[in-house]
Amino acid sequence: MIIIQKYRVNREIRAPRVRVIDEQNRNLGIMDISEALELAEEKGLDLVEVAPNSEPPTCKIVDYGKFKYEMMKKEKEARKNQKRQELKEVKLKNKIDKSGLEIKVQTIKRILDEGDKVKITLQLIGKSRAQPEKYKHVIEEIISQLGNVKIEKEITVDNTNIYTIITKG
Repeated sequence: MIIIQKYRVNREIRAPRVRVIDEQNRNLGIMDISEALELAEEKGLDLVEVAPNSEPPTCKIVDYGKFKYEMMKKEKEARKNQKRQELKEVKLKNKIDKSGLEIKVQTIKRILDEGDKVKITLQLIGKSRAQPEKYKHVIEEIISQLGNVKIEKEITVDNTNIYTIITKG
């Protein structure tokens, strides 16, 4: 899905005075909107408001169709180069042994290296639900084995789980 910013063109521009940039990117200075529109029409091009929030607004003399196409290409390229960070969950039980814990730590390291966030969930089984605070040390041990990580959500205890969310630090 391409979301291109809506630009004001020619008569849609409402400012009485604008800073004008020509097709060679030269600053022509501040002038009345009618003067700027006249200049663009003489060249057979459009006046496009590229910086509406500046004082005065900045307008560029360009071929609007070509300008819109180039902006669409830039936007598409920027979106292609960005990676969306996902939240992946690693679940473990409170009766996990040392070797199982090592495997989970390796899995979490791999996920963090891929650039994603990890939610570590320790599921409490049976009578352990009565004293969840006793099992916080398992998650703390995992975090200490991971080394340089950033804790996004502190260790939280709910009725059946203990969890935290971490990212690469």
